[in-house]
Amino acid sequence: MKRRPLRWNVIPDEGGQALTEFVIVIPILLLFFFAMVQYFSIVQATQLGNYAAFVAARVYAVNASYDTNALASAQKAAAIAIAPVARPVYDEIGGATGVGNTISGITSWAQQLAQSSGSELATEALDFGEGYVMAQYVRFNSDLLGGSVSCSLTNFTSSSPTQVVVSIDYPQPIFVPGLTSLWKFLGGTNIYGALSAQSAGLTGIPKYLLPLYAGNSSIQSDVSELSQYDSGLGSTIQNFISGLPTVLLPYVNIQSECSIGYSDWSGIVRLPDTVGDSTGSTTNNAMQQMQQDQQDQNNYSNAVENANQTCNNMTTAWNQLQQAQQQADENPTNSQAQSAYSQAQQTYQNFYNSNTTAQSTVNTDAGIVNNDYANLPGVSGNNVPTVGGVNCPCSCPAP
Repeated sequence: MKRRPLRWNVIPDEGGQALTEFVIVIPILLLFFFAMVQYFSIVQATQLGNYAAFVAARVYAVNASYDTNALASAQKAAAIAIAPVARPVYDEIGGATGVGNTISGITSWAQQLAQSSGSELATEALDFGEGYVMAQYVRFNSDLLGGSVSCSLTNFTSSSPTQVVVSIDYPQPIFVPGLTSLWKFLGGTNIYGALSAQSAGLTGIPKYLLPLYAGNSSIQSDVSELSQYDSGLGSTIQNFISGLPTVLLPYVNIQSECSIGYSDWSGIVRLPDTVGDSTGSTTNNAMQQMQQDQQDQNNYSNAVENANQTCNNMTTAWNQLQQAQQQADENPTNSQAQSAYSQAQQTYQNFYNSNTTAQSTVNTDAGIVNNDYANLPGVSGNNVPTVGGVNCPCSCPAP
């Protein structure tokens, strides 16, 4: 019998190789995908942060000249503008603890209640309300999530006009599920430590907890020094810190700034050149009164300008009179010096009388304007603005 050689027909199978490549590549792809989603949320918050800074600057510029709570009004305006992206995200408040689960349950219950009403307006109102409350009382609270809205009046150069400068620090959470764990798995670093520079400027809770999670807290430095003297105690404290639950997401500080021109309110209500209101006598009378108030203010401003000018003229005439008198005393027989002295006396008397009249006009117009201010609707007590006369610095005697 002839022996036949055995032949093995092996069919190539690359399934194992493909699976191995998939396992290697998929975490990287997921990391890029999650990072891209998170990046888009940061861009959106940045855009709304810039708009919030503009809105806050506009509100502060309008209110600062008469409202002592202009900063609070500006912060409310910024919170309204940024509310669409300020809603609390999953596990942001309390983390994966009992407190966090309770807060998440309350938020989910409110969402379900709004959706069960069948009204899209109710759902949108709830979303906006959550965003506003979160921005106003949590994110822009320097004692909680450490954000802030600051406003100041600044002259960038000595010759530049006054500007309202608004700066916003907005704590944006890194909230995409899986991003933190993938970051550590692939990069081998703690995402809290990697983003520590981006969270700079935040105060409140992030200022103390984020460095603790990042491993570069001053407390951990103190524990390391303690371990050199008492390794057992240092190890116990370090284990306690490592075992603390993570109750705060990573944050980046989105900074926005806006400047806008500013001018003090003169107290005059600006009216259009032509008023065509025929809705009723009450409205017409109010508009006529506003126009009269504006005319009174213009008269007062013109009187102040005229009084300042006559005061300067009187001061100049008084100085010239003293010089002419000195020349006349030194040259009693010089007819030209005597004539110049007589002319200087007449000039000084004319300007003195003009100044007296101008000062009287200013005082009269100031009384009219103060009376207009006292009758402004909604203005009373210490909030009533006042104007006064012109203080001429020349101690010029009567001629």
